[in-house]
Amino acid sequence: MAKQRTSFLLHFDSLEILDELSDEEAGQLFKAIKGYHNNEDLDLSPLVRVALSSFKNQFVRDESKYNETCKRRAVAGSRGGIAKASNTKQKVANAKTTKQNVANLADSDSKSDSKSDSKSDSKIIKDNLPIVPAKPKPLPKFEANDLLFAEEMYKRLLVINPSHKKPNFDTWANDIRITRERDGRTLDDLWNTFDWANKDSFWCKNILSPGKLRDQFDKLSLQMSAPPRTNNGQQKVDPNNLCPLNGNW
Repeated sequence: MAKQRTSFLLHFDSLEILDELSDEEAGQLFKAIKGYHNNEDLDLSPLVRVALSSFKNQFVRDESKYNETCKRRAVAGSRGGIAKASNTKQKVANAKTTKQNVANLADSDSKSDSKSDSKSDSKIIKDNLPIVPAKPKPLPKFEANDLLFAEEMYKRLLVINPSHKKPNFDTWANDIRITRERDGRTLDDLWNTFDWANKDSFWCKNILSPGKLRDQFDKLSLQMSAPPRTNNGQQKVDPNNLCPLNGNW
């Protein structure tokens, strides 16, 4: 059974995110860290959830290193105990032959104990050397509105398919950031195009992620500007039918 940890590490470079948070958000972040270690499911704001992700990644790495260290120590202790018991048994058997063997055994024990103690001390020192933690991964580059867009997009997909698999929202938000920065799209442009595709009988089955929306954006834009089709279930596009935020990204 794995040993239960009673503490965890907070790295100085991870705490820089506190400078970007308000006092209230910082308090929510520390409560979220406590909840994470107690396996509690908390309702967090998008910004606090993004800040928590870097801490979670570091906690997972620290936990893995801690378990590996415990495992190495357990294996080393088990091997040392078996070897010492075997040596003692052999020496006792040899000691029964002659008194000289008994004297030799005493001398051998003294040397063996000294050597064993030296190796044991070296092992203890080696195992207790501080573990240099890996540098935490930088916070995702996407913004809070990118994450909000991803969540709203998923809600619309659930209307069509209630059993739609929950995505990795960080990945979706990053795809939206890339589309904005590299392709020059605005969030309103992206939402209007997705809204149109989501109501189209063909595209609603194909535009199921921000990545797909980016890949097909130009083709969707052309079809949106074409005369409306009347035989495929296409609904007329309402230019005011934006995200529930009404364009306030």
